[in-house]
Amino acid sequence: MEFRVLDEPVIMPGYGLTLLISEGDGDAFTDGCTIRDIRGHAHTVEQVTQQEGFTCLFIRNGDESYFGRLFRDIFVDATLFILEQGEQ
Repeated sequence: MEFRVLDEPVIMPGYGLTLLISEGDGDAFTDGCTIRDIRGHAHTVEQVTQQEGFTCLFIRNGDESYFGRLFRDIFVDATLFILEQGEQ
């Protein structure tokens, strides 16, 4: 399943980062699911929560510099991800 995230991850230094989804696809995600970014890198979502209308995907030890570079790259559709494992 393809989905989009906001281009500003929530960084939690020393813990990881959270990607936010504003669409209505939040029910498809489960703790431990795997998502893949447009460059083909897989990321394991440790925890899925709902906050103020957003689905929050927490990635422990997520590389904040990698995501920063990804979201600044004007040559790729950086907010497009694919849910690989954990689909219902």
